[in-house]
Amino acid sequence: MRYIWLLIVACFCFATNANAQTKGYNEWGIGYGYNGSMVNIGSEIRGSNRGGINLLLSIDHYLSEKWSVKGKLQYDMKGWGSSNSLDSPEKDIKLDHELNYLSLPILINFHFGQGKAFYTHLGPYGAVLLSGKKIDNGVAVKPDVSRMNMGILWGFGGQVRVKDNVKFFAEFNVLGTFIGAKRSADGNKYHNGVSALTIGFNF
Repeated sequence: MRYIWLLIVACFCFATNANAQTKGYNEWGIGYGYNGSMVNIGSEIRGSNRGGINLLLSIDHYLSEKWSVKGKLQYDMKGWGSSNSLDSPEKDIKLDHELNYLSLPILINFHFGQGKAFYTHLGPYGAVLLSGKKIDNGVAVKPDVSRMNMGILWGFGGQVRVKDNVKFFAEFNVLGTFIGAKRSADGNKYHNGVSALTIGFNF
């Protein structure tokens, strides 16, 4: 639980610091979306995909018309699906895993196009496991996975103004991991990657 509070405090401090020390403006956002997650061990063994949702709060601090720094506090459903036909000695990669994380990405945004309606962003993220389960022979058991998850997030999106201070946005993100969900019997990491489509509002 202490990791969750640390992530929340870090996001709050980031927002407060941005307001206090720069002359730019801040744009807050809320969003909801779909996560498609999968797992691979090394470069050869790949598990089945699993669907889930994401929920986010964000603050985007503009350094200039083109550049901004965005912080997100995001609930992510990750994991992987079952695959009994997979040819692998690793049992866990064949079992359905539901892994729910609280994520904190810090991103550099580049805004472009007419009216700066489009953007692309890149940056690191850290995540802590909130809850999880795996299904073994029809029974839900606690998964043997790491509580912490770190990696790189890259994405792009667009936004359109719907009211004076409200913009609708849609974005696509890819999350890759540095710290794997766990290790296989031969020491290789389970990398749990995610592709996410999110819509929401900035204000």
